Amino acid sequence: MKNFIIIDDAKINNLISRVIILKNYPGSNIVEFTLAEEGLKYISEHYQSPDGGNQAILFLDIYMPNMDGWAFLEEYNKLSCFVKKNISIYMLTSSISKEDIDKAKGNVNVLGFVTKPLNESFKRVIEREFAESMHGR
Repeated sequence: MKNFIIIDDAKINNLISRVIILKNYPGSNIVEFTLAEEGLKYISEHYQSPDGGNQAILFLDIYMPNMDGWAFLEEYNKLSCFVKKNISIYMLTSSISKEDIDKAKGNVNVLGFVTKPLNESFKRVIEREFAESMHGR
């Protein structure tokens, strides 16, 4: 089963992402958060396994109230290496700012940049991600 985490303050974007993911990967486990703080807490509690048995792809919005995607990444970076091994982060954003793209590319925890709304093109990301997880990172 494929695991996905979506952190985006816009409920409609979470719904669109959920529909697209389930259309392409029926039966996937999808957890959504509209508050980055709640998503961070969930990840820190559920992805500590040192054996890598519980892995997920995280789609993270950049611009959110309270804790934005960049602040999330700063706090995420403080989590254990086991969490980081189990979570693959992709920025999911409507921003096409070169500054945001460069900042995402410069963050060791971010594997890619996907524009909103999530669409069929995300399948390349997912297929690569799950192929790598099966062969070990």
